[in-house]
Amino acid sequence: MEEKKDTVFYYSKERRQERAERTDIPIAKTVRFGPFKTTVGGRANLMLFFSIIIVVIILGISGRLFVPKRGFTLGGNNLTMNIVREEGLLALSLVKTAPRSGEVYLGEVNISVSAEGLEPFPSRIFFNPVDLETYRIILPFSADDADSFFVSFTTAFEQRSARLNVSR
Repeated sequence: MEEKKDTVFYYSKERRQERAERTDIPIAKTVRFGPFKTTVGGRANLMLFFSIIIVVIILGISGRLFVPKRGFTLGGNNLTMNIVREEGLLALSLVKTAPRSGEVYLGEVNISVSAEGLEPFPSRIFFNPVDLETYRIILPFSADDADSFFVSFTTAFEQRSARLNVSR
């Protein structure tokens, strides 16, 4: 009968790790990055992050430069308005559109334009039975008096008001 010899392995973990490349060595701890480092950690993520920031800035600037016209319904008519600066003068621009059906107000509309610390400027227009009317009222204020104005519309049955910024 033959005797079995136990095989002896001469294995040293430390010696193996010394000879191994740095990428082959397992990392004992998992490193967790914060949300900011994860967002801008790689080159592609950093480019995406800056692209989003640039788009937000452009939208913010365009929202300030291109002021949308303000509007509401007055006596069943849709009224769109804004204050524009033309050749050093301020003008209140009004566009009245009548709905396709239904009753609408026809007649006198009193308008009052004022700014903080300035005397109100009264004016009057008449709504006629047409689908679209455009009004432009030159205001007696200088372009440097104020950046926003309070505009009040009064008909025989209703009163509406709005605060308008000067379009540049």
